[in-house]
Amino acid sequence: WTGSLAEGTSEFIILPTMNTPSGTNTFNLAVNQSNTDQRSCNDTDSENFVGVSYESTTQVHLTLNTDQFAEETSWEFKDSGDNILYSQSYSNNPSNDENTFNYSFDVVPNECYTFTIFDDFSDGICCEYGNGSYELRTDDNTLIKTGSVFGSSESTTISTTTLNVDNYFIANDISLYPNPTSTDLSIKVRTINDLPTNIQIYNMLGQNILSKRISTVKDLKIGTYNLSKGMYFIRIEKENTSITLPFIKK
Repeated sequence: WTGSLAEGTSEFIILPTMNTPSGTNTFNLAVNQSNTDQRSCNDTDSENFVGVSYESTTQVHLTLNTDQFAEETSWEFKDSGDNILYSQSYSNNPSNDENTFNYSFDVVPNECYTFTIFDDFSDGICCEYGNGSYELRTDDNTLIKTGSVFGSSESTTISTTTLNVDNYFIANDISLYPNPTSTDLSIKVRTINDLPTNIQIYNMLGQNILSKRISTVKDLKIGTYNLSKGMYFIRIEKENTSITLPFIKK
């Protein structure tokens, strides 16, 4: 992002979509141009976050649709110790071309796996020589990864690490809607049987203007009628962890 901010102002930046490995990742932020606030102590920051974990699945299922040159395609499924648990390559046989193959890989809890697909001609499996593709799914048919267009290889990391309460907000994909809002603000959670415990709303000065205990799904809807127009922050808590999200009252 490039721009200029006056004192006390802020800017929301939407990052491009990116594939992050399962497990712990770190997001780093730095001011790398001239800064006139005379305080270098807050010019960098970092935050850890956890990628998606498929902790409840016992198998990973692969569906592979080959292109017209199946003999160029191969794949490996490895554990965190770089051990190849499953692999496959295809002979120069017309029956392998533009065919569908299904495989199942046994997985155990609290492990990280890597699936890598290769193409010897470095043109992926789609689309000049047939419409090849592949999908990775869990036991309950949740899509992990789909692909087809790549060069010589493409890798997908799959975690079965059990998410603890520190990762509650990542697992439940917490979001706010509608945002901006002129009436009610709702908190969206993936699992309504595992609600957050408390919320607080703060204005731009950091003043707490609302605190609320979450007991039922109805408590996830918050009236904003009495709020003045502007930007606010809502702190959502679950036991000893929390997340803070911005919203706008219009």
